Amino acid sequence: MPLHVSVVIPFYNGERFFDEAIASVRAQTYPYWKAILIDDGSIDASTARALDLAGNDPTHFQYVEHPGHVNRGLPASRNVALELAEGDFIAYLDIDDIWLPNKLQRQVAALLEHPDVAMVHNPMHFWYSWTGRAEDAAREFLNGVLSPTDMRIEPPSGLLTHIVRGDGLPAPCSFLMRRQVIDDGIRHEEDAVMYEDEMFFSKIALRYPMYYMREVMDRYRQHDDSMSAQAIRAGDFVPGQPNRARERYLRWLKS
Repeated sequence: MPLHVSVVIPFYNGERFFDEAIASVRAQTYPYWKAILIDDGSIDASTARALDLAGNDPTHFQYVEHPGHVNRGLPASRNVALELAEGDFIAYLDIDDIWLPNKLQRQVAALLEHPDVAMVHNPMHFWYSWTGRAEDAAREFLNGVLSPTDMRIEPPSGLLTHIVRGDGLPAPCSFLMRRQVIDDGIRHEEDAVMYEDEMFFSKIALRYPMYYMREVMDRYRQHDDSMSAQAIRAGDFVPGQPNRARERYLRWLKS
């Protein structure tokens, strides 16, 4: 039997990048996947697009929304999708990011090759050049480059690297995990905003071996409407410097 991937795609007013994200999933060379489109109360055209996808291709797309079409936030939306996930493996794709075509095929193969690791991930490509402007292309960089070669990461070394370097854990678009992680009860902290991803991946890094792949297989889009950009404007998050959001994360981690 083929091993299937559940793809968790939360969105809130995601019309701007919706088609590009979905196209990158459809372009995957690994064919055994189903996307859970979890609508977090959108009021733009992304709701209609997601409903159309699920109606026309229910084999590959499932539409879900919160009762009353309310906005509950990203962590709660991901948790809803995790409860519905039926795949052997689980991947995330935020609606403003994209995958390269070999992402699922390469990461599924890595999990099969290393049956005792819970998650594989690769460096984050901070993607500015999507605008087509030369000045934005010059801003691109990779984060999470842990080694020039693929390598196994034992707990808790991945988390320690993240604490010391502010690096070492994946972006949501950059990982693939076994469903066993979810069966073991790991979920998102629903009252978190910034560093919510790090909280989730910290739980995994403390408990399970992981596997780092040096090959970049996704694009982590940088734009003015992202949650990080909004937090920077609000003064809650300053990349590379001490800030309120990271302090809250470290207090949570200590507890």
